[in-house]
Amino acid sequence: MLALDIPTLAVIGVVTHFAFAACAFGAWRQIPEEPSLRDWGLAVLFLGLGAIELAMRTPATSPWSIPLGNGLFAAGYAWILLALRRLIGRPRRPLESWLPALAAALIAAPCWWYTNVDPSLTIRLVLVSLLMAIWYVSFAWTISRHHDHQLSGWLRLTIVLQLIGAIMFLIRAWSAPSANVSPDYAHTSSLAIAAPGFYALLFNIWMSLTIILVITSRMHDRVVETLGFNREILANSPLATAVYRADGQCVLVNDAYCQLLETPRETLLQQNFRHLHRWRESGLFAACNQALTHRESSRCEVHSVTASGHDIWIDCRIHPSSIRGVHHLLLQFNDLTERKRLEDQLRQMAFHDPLTMLPNRRLLMDRIQQAQRNSERNGNHAALLFIDLDKFKQLNDRHGHGAGDRLLIALAESLSQTVRKSDTVARLGGDEFVVMLEDLGQDAAEALAVARDMARVIHQTIHRDYRLGEIEYRASASIGIRLFDSQSESAEKLLQDADSAMYQAKLNMSAPQVF
Repeated sequence: MLALDIPTLAVIGVVTHFAFAACAFGAWRQIPEEPSLRDWGLAVLFLGLGAIELAMRTPATSPWSIPLGNGLFAAGYAWILLALRRLIGRPRRPLESWLPALAAALIAAPCWWYTNVDPSLTIRLVLVSLLMAIWYVSFAWTISRHHDHQLSGWLRLTIVLQLIGAIMFLIRAWSAPSANVSPDYAHTSSLAIAAPGFYALLFNIWMSLTIILVITSRMHDRVVETLGFNREILANSPLATAVYRADGQCVLVNDAYCQLLETPRETLLQQNFRHLHRWRESGLFAACNQALTHRESSRCEVHSVTASGHDIWIDCRIHPSSIRGVHHLLLQFNDLTERKRLEDQLRQMAFHDPLTMLPNRRLLMDRIQQAQRNSERNGNHAALLFIDLDKFKQLNDRHGHGAGDRLLIALAESLSQTVRKSDTVARLGGDEFVVMLEDLGQDAAEALAVARDMARVIHQTIHRDYRLGEIEYRASASIGIRLFDSQSESAEKLLQDADSAMYQAKLNMSAPQVF
């Protein structure tokens, strides 16, 4: 049968302290940023030291250990009160930091006085009992200020148990005058004196559970709030975002993603990226697999087609994550279509003539060099046809530059339709055009014959009447030919040679000339 004595109290104190410490440590692991956990830790420390002191207490050490033990318990309960206030969000007052030290001093000093100077078990029991009753009423009042609908029943029961504890300590204070210096725990009066101590130590377990429940409830509310906040951000984010499970099933998309792909949300949520042919073609499927395998974020740029058939370029960032132990992929899509369009436009401006949209001198020189490398590798010849319009300046002077521009545009279109698709038509500037013919054959004479034939066709194409607005104009041109089959000479030198041949044709008013 359980004996209501000091050793039993000590055992219960140590056991409940470890339970309290385990709960506090578990709470700290779950939510380390909780400000009240520091106060809980100090409460555990002081209550634990008090329990150890109680376990080691002997009649010989009672004169100094009784004040120490009661002081430690008083400080521990003070820290519990502070932790409760912070846990439920009550404002922290500046003087509260002195409460544990003040409580320890107020109880330790009288206990020392009435143990050593003026021994009185009655007064000592009354002081300790009244202080404990005050703590319990303070706990009940503090918890009553916390409004948690999920824990309302538990908190009401906790308040009732705290009030019961306060009543028990008040009864002990009332019964203290009948206690002996060495109380006999077999008598009723001694049970009334001893029972509140057991109740206080066992109540620590209840308080530990209350701590865990309140913190868990707060964590739940915080998680719900965070999830709601994240969903709100995701739904209203201008960045197209989607979440896919590791098996490929889409589980979440936002409005921006639906708008980007021009696809209803219901359709996207039914998708499985492992069954999408476009994902495999674009390389997005391989990037997702790599992110899942290596558990590392990745990034790729893909080309896709919307539901309405629009071509789009997308920068995709892939972030692997784990939700409830299941691997997921968070995909964020940034529309690059407009940027690609601007890049193409800049590239067009850099390498094409803005009036005729033909390749300009820079692009022509690059293609001549490529043709030289191909000719040297394959043994085939290529040729440059340098074309210069006759009397173009007179056209501009007489009818204005608008007429000259219309003629250049018409000539560019005619030349592009005349040559093969593998050939290049370029405008160097002004009224100068160049046609590069490739793959003319390995025999130089045959290649030159083909180049001559094409030059005559181009000459006839140009030499006709053009309708330029309200005027009729008959155009003509001079053409120079330069044949090449290797990289022995620079592209610039080949162009100069073709220009020289064109100049001879212009001077002699003759057919196309060969350099």
